[in-house]
Amino acid sequence: MAELKSKFLGKLKGTLGDMTGRIRNGRGYLASKPASFNAAQDSASLKRRAKFKLAVKFSYAALKNPGIKSIWKKNSSGNNTPFSNLMRENYKFILETSQM
Repeated sequence: MAELKSKFLGKLKGTLGDMTGRIRNGRGYLASKPASFNAAQDSASLKRRAKFKLAVKFSYAALKNPGIKSIWKKNSSGNNTPFSNLMRENYKFILETSQM
């Protein structure tokens, strides 16, 4: 992944040809566009994706609370965002349900 040091392309967000632009912590990054793939459809993969989806929904909802967000912001370091830290720490606590 490349980091944009100059303003030649500005703050690129989205895809441009075979490049994908991302903005993280106010800095622009370029990466090659991911290759297409066929996601596995076996039971274990579907359950894992459903669990991840539920963890994402929980993390977004939790970080809407300013108090919770400030706690996770204090504990975030380096390039880790409060969202990524919350996901990493709480994913293991998401239980499987019959809906998965």
